[in-house]
Amino acid sequence: MLKVLTQYFAKNGQLVLPNIGWVHLEKQEATWVDDVLIAPRESIVLDASLTKPDKLFYHYLADQLEISYEQAVVQLDQYIQSVFENEDAILPLGKFGSISKTAVDYIWTSSYNSSVYLKEIQITPLENRVNVELTNVPQKDNWYIWAIVLSMIALIAILYKTL
Repeated sequence: MLKVLTQYFAKNGQLVLPNIGWVHLEKQEATWVDDVLIAPRESIVLDASLTKPDKLFYHYLADQLEISYEQAVVQLDQYIQSVFENEDAILPLGKFGSISKTAVDYIWTSSYNSSVYLKEIQITPLENRVNVELTNVPQKDNWYIWAIVLSMIALIAILYKTL
């Protein structure tokens, strides 16, 4: 069951656990501050507001465990209850992090740190100075020489043809 839950989270970036909450990937876009491009940030958060998985999740679970939809609902509830029977119970979600239970609440401990993969970039502005030296080089206009040469060749061809 744990393997299927971890795979679902890896594929979809979110996982809703009944009566616990919604574990999801939260993204913050990259920003430009002065001459620094601040890397985008990603973090995995537990939000306790949404506590009922959707039908697609249950269908995925039923498909992976090769059981019916109703059995998937029941087995997930039983699995969650069995994991969190003790007060100091922990539900690991692979290398993403873990959910632990305290006396009053559930706490997400993330193992994912996007700053390891995405770094800030210091950019120094380039000067918009272009050195272009224009020199006036007179071009020789030799078109008339080629016209005379072609005319002579044409005249020779005509005279050769007529003789």
